[in-house]
Amino acid sequence: MARSSTTFKKGHGTSDALKIANANRCRINIPHLGKNHSDKVKKQISDSRKGKGLRERNGAWNGGTSKIVKLVRVMPEYSQWRSNIFQRDNWTCKTCNKNGIYLTAHHIKSFINIIKENNISNTIEARNCRELWDINNGVTLCENCHSLTDNYKGRATKIK
Repeated sequence: MARSSTTFKKGHGTSDALKIANANRCRINIPHLGKNHSDKVKKQISDSRKGKGLRERNGAWNGGTSKIVKLVRVMPEYSQWRSNIFQRDNWTCKTCNKNGIYLTAHHIKSFINIIKENNISNTIEARNCRELWDINNGVTLCENCHSLTDNYKGRATKIK
């Protein structure tokens, strides 16, 4: 049984010719495969990225707050806050009155706004922030009702 020239061997790099052959065989259109940018284009790409933070240019960038938000969401206090909201609302969506489905604990005042307004930069500051753990700032919602809120998944991240 002879191997064809287009098979891949474990541990071996693939040449551009092999990639092109496989792209043609699979009818994949890869226009830049096997081609390199000119030095002039490489310099233009490099210059366009210098001095400009890639984070700031991304429309979803939120001032570097995602790290602290992730840390706070895994804290035991956050789990306790959610549990307290669910128990208070009897494990029922407060908008559509459904229960027995996936529920979320929704912050009425945006979670990210609380973190920004209180300048929370670590978990110790988060633990000491009473506003963050206030059960009056939470409501139980099903996923459908939660997706209709004004601050669902960072929809409204501006400080009000």
